[in-house]
Amino acid sequence: MVPIAEMADLGDLLGECERFATELHDRPRLARTWAFLGHHHWWFGGHERAADYCRRALGVASAQGDRALQISTTMYLGLAFLAQGAYRAAERLFRALVGSEGSGLTRERFGVAIVGVSSRAYLAMVLAEIGDLAEGAAVADDAVRLAEPMRHPFALAHAYVGAASVALAADDHDRAIRLFEWYQAELARMGAGEAWPLADWYAGLAYVRAGRVERGLALLEPIRDPARAVTGGLSRSLVGAWVAEAHLAAGHPVEALTFAESARALAHEHGERGYEAAALLVLADVTARRDLAAASEHYTAARKIAAELGMRPLAARCARAEAALVGP
Repeated sequence: MVPIAEMADLGDLLGECERFATELHDRPRLARTWAFLGHHHWWFGGHERAADYCRRALGVASAQGDRALQISTTMYLGLAFLAQGAYRAAERLFRALVGSEGSGLTRERFGVAIVGVSSRAYLAMVLAEIGDLAEGAAVADDAVRLAEPMRHPFALAHAYVGAASVALAADDHDRAIRLFEWYQAELARMGAGEAWPLADWYAGLAYVRAGRVERGLALLEPIRDPARAVTGGLSRSLVGAWVAEAHLAAGHPVEALTFAESARALAHEHGERGYEAAALLVLADVTARRDLAAASEHYTAARKIAAELGMRPLAARCARAEAALVGP
């Protein structure tokens, strides 16, 4: 059900699984159910509950020596931390996964994730957020190297997203675009279609920041499709901020304001503090054209969150924008 995105129905099914496993005192199956419930709640933006379920699953998996369950659940917990903006906690978990390759398990599939690639991609994303760009680039390059011979669309998509995250944080938009062209060429050679819309959305942001706004908007706009209305995880609030940035660059201030306000509200509701900071920065950019005082407040709020979370690239963007707002 995960590959076909029937996530709402999956929640009901997992609830039944949890009930049966509890009644049967079947701890191994209960732990697996908790792990999937953790992923499910992350998907819908319930990151605290996601982390709680994952911790429960890890406790049982560790006690029983279930290495496969430990690896998959560690991935899910790291995703919850990443969404919350707990970057150092996420970094530790993804590093542990990268270091677990000696077990031989990281080439197996857990659901839709190929851990050897995805753990590096997510680690690169975390390193991009906190500004460790040299290491992030090396980790992302490793993900690309591993993904290419796998000829698996989802592995390639993860590798691209990890590498694009670092390139965007380094303001190397042309590299993010070149990587997207590589990714599309690899998919075409396999006869595969879109593997993961997040890859297109990262590319969309790269095109916008490279000045190719029309192309960027075309890649970002599908987030409006109700079928893509994932409310939490790696998608809705952050990409909403990117769509706002794209509309601002395209000279559509009304649309930009709508998306920026929605992204900020959704991120705040779900406790996605890093994504909230990103949305506040775009909201400040939008309001700077009509209300300097409000813009200053938004920049300050974004910079404060960025400082608390260690988001050095975002903090630097805030500082540059504030300096431009004040003028010489």
